[in-house]
Amino acid sequence: MRPGVEDLQYARIAREEAVERAQAGRDRRSSRQAGLFATGRVFLGLVFVGSAVSTLAEWSVALASLQEALFDARALLPVAVGFQLLAGAALVVGWRARLFAALTIGHLVLALLIASPSLELELGRAVGLAHLGLVGALVMVVAHGPGRLSVDRALRRRRRLRA
Repeated sequence: MRPGVEDLQYARIAREEAVERAQAGRDRRSSRQAGLFATGRVFLGLVFVGSAVSTLAEWSVALASLQEALFDARALLPVAVGFQLLAGAALVVGWRARLFAALTIGHLVLALLIASPSLELELGRAVGLAHLGLVGALVMVVAHGPGRLSVDRALRRRRRLRA
């Protein structure tokens, strides 16, 4: 028995609805992933903004602790704090995130080389492991970019619309 026109139309509509349901499921999953990725990037940036604000609040303590490790902490500390504020803010909003994530990796490695924590102390090991975790998160931003919910993505979309 040959299928009738109504049967073929019903089958076509059923296929289209199945495709739409599958697409909607992917869109929800994709939106959730974009939101999670942006949340992680924002928290990562806030770590550096918070560190800079904390250093500014306790400037004399930070300067005294670095005076032993650095030959000229008075000159380098403002640069480091300024970089942390700029890089942290850039990561929070997702502006030039790959560049700032890569630069921040260099900043963390340099900070560990200049003022390395004592690995004999539990606090020193915790600081070292925290730096490793931050480097790992920053590598993910370098590898995957800022994500869909970012200034970089909005600027790229705007450029495409102009062209």
